[in-house]
Amino acid sequence: MMQGELPRDLKEMVAVVVSQANSCQYCVNAHGSALKMLGMPREKVVQLLEDIDGSDVSEAVKKVLKLSVKATREPYKITDDEWQELKAQIVELFSVVDLYTSFNKFLDTLQVDIDFPAI
Repeated sequence: MMQGELPRDLKEMVAVVVSQANSCQYCVNAHGSALKMLGMPREKVVQLLEDIDGSDVSEAVKKVLKLSVKATREPYKITDDEWQELKAQIVELFSVVDLYTSFNKFLDTLQVDIDFPAI
């Protein structure tokens, strides 16, 4: 999570929206808290959860977040254009998506109690 070309705050945003797509409240709260510790206001985290398109992040970040959700829910619908647009960072991005999807399933299966403040 700390290494790579993608900045940590972007990886945390990916973790939040992927966890939301997977309905893993533990990870939504854990990574929402991480974003707040990195300086993102609570309201901005909530915006990401409610409406990526309406959130106060750059268009480039919105594209990454929407592609992350798409890779989580409907990976077979990723287009060649989307693939080409993020080609240089796609492997790292999809590694983050896959990592958090795995954590989401693991924590939900074990029914781990949320020990982070609610977003």
